[in-house]
Amino acid sequence: MNIDKIQAMADNLLVILFCLTLFFIPVATSPSSIFGGAVLILWLISGMAWRDRKKWWGQAWVYPFFAYALLHWLGLLWSPDVKLGLKFALKTYYWLFALAMISVPQDENLIRRMVHFFLGGICLTAVISLLQSVGIVPLHKGLPAGYIGHIAHSLLLVFGMVIASTFFRKNNEKRLKYIYLAVFLLLFCDLMVAWGRSGYLAFILLLPVIIYDFSRFKRYHMVAIISLVTLVLLLLSPTVQSRVSLVISDIQAYQNMNVNTSNGLRIHMWSSALQSFAQHPWIGTGTGGYKHALEQFNGSWIAPEFRSFDHPHNSILYMLTSFGIPGLLVLVWMFWYLLKYSWLSKDTFMGRILFLYTVIMIVGSFTETQIVTFSTGSILSILTGFLAWLYPMVQAQQLKKKQKISS
Repeated sequence: MNIDKIQAMADNLLVILFCLTLFFIPVATSPSSIFGGAVLILWLISGMAWRDRKKWWGQAWVYPFFAYALLHWLGLLWSPDVKLGLKFALKTYYWLFALAMISVPQDENLIRRMVHFFLGGICLTAVISLLQSVGIVPLHKGLPAGYIGHIAHSLLLVFGMVIASTFFRKNNEKRLKYIYLAVFLLLFCDLMVAWGRSGYLAFILLLPVIIYDFSRFKRYHMVAIISLVTLVLLLLSPTVQSRVSLVISDIQAYQNMNVNTSNGLRIHMWSSALQSFAQHPWIGTGTGGYKHALEQFNGSWIAPEFRSFDHPHNSILYMLTSFGIPGLLVLVWMFWYLLKYSWLSKDTFMGRILFLYTVIMIVGSFTETQIVTFSTGSILSILTGFLAWLYPMVQAQQLKKKQKISS
């Protein structure tokens, strides 16, 4: 067997492993981690990493992601807990998925097929989650779908709905349109019983886009009306009503010095992160240093089981308290490149999916440290690999515009 055939087999295997990783990410962490690890091992030992280095080397979008990883490893130098810090530093391997993704053939149809695997995984998760909500399947972390209260689950449901609406919009075959509409309805029903309030917010924000895709009304007031009706349906859910009302009651409890609630603890963690940043504004507490910093802000009103958290459950505050102002700048830099180049190429499938997922990640980052969560963080990294193709395309478009203006 010659080298070309071996390389072709390796390329095909890489695609298969990516498909399996995307399928299992919303289902269960262990198999998705195994297949994700296999992706990186194959990418490295097959020589793809060296072969395709010129596809990303020198492109401006890679710099903030390298800076993000570098901060985590440098932060170990002043971390009060190097063991915990190493745990967070090792999580930067997620961003190798972006580089490995570049070795996948640049074929939009192939990318669409890969995204379908994620859609299959989130649909399986939604079915199990719905069965959990009615008591047919026990609510247990060891089962697929994990637990319906997970924030990441609700965010991935919204991403699945965005993908379904995108495929509906770009497909002319009626049978497939009905399938994508059914997928949306399945995921929407699961969102109605899911506990992740961040998913509600992301869904409300992107609802007009989803409704426009499915309806294609040229008059925006019709999109607004249907969006409002859909929102009312969501709010009629007893689960959604109880989760929203819980926010109000938790805030009232916090004002009465009862911090030991879901939202009260988050407010405490965010406040502690800001106070920690005020003490170390330029370099932060170091990688994994938040847990140590939190100890000095815990009062007697904090229950013993709620006195220790590894991160502040907020991506922005995580970077701010860990690495100070440089950490915040790097995170903004990362999201800026993702939003900028995906928006400028939003007419393409890859650009649209990357832009909408980045919006979902930003929303989710206000209530959880999504950039260090495997499911949401690894998907962001995989989609970031699209920039290797979108970046030169946008650069070429901008150059043409400049030439037209100058002429």
